[in-house]
Amino acid sequence: SFAVLIGHKRGSMTCTFDLSSLLLSGSLLHFLLSFSEYILFCQWFLRDLTGMLGGILFAFYQGSNLDSNAKMWRLVADFMNDLGMLMDLLSPLFPSSLIIIMCLGSLSRSFTGVASGATRAALTQHFALANNAADISAKVPLNDLNILSV
Repeated sequence: SFAVLIGHKRGSMTCTFDLSSLLLSGSLLHFLLSFSEYILFCQWFLRDLTGMLGGILFAFYQGSNLDSNAKMWRLVADFMNDLGMLMDLLSPLFPSSLIIIMCLGSLSRSFTGVASGATRAALTQHFALANNAADISAKVPLNDLNILSV
């Protein structure tokens, strides 16, 4: 699966370079745009790779602990989400360590995704008093939609 991920990213980069070469063939502007696209691609790739690997490692090391402490991990997930968003907002203020801050923010959001996804099932099972976990799972997104529309 890692080879597929690398192949997909490499295919996206090739597509970006091919499109820019068709639009700006043979000029210095073409070279500068290709180089900046490559740098942006590398930043994006490192950020996403860090988040994906961090989520996998977090699930591997804390997977069995997420069910037994669902409320605590849900609170940690909310905190980590806020921390990840704060890092994304503050990253332009520190240009020398932009990539590191972006990777840490992605890592924080990946912890959020794993922890909130894993604890959702445990909390749904907790609220299902009459063995109606599927009914509760189906109604939670609708309840969130109603809250957002008010």
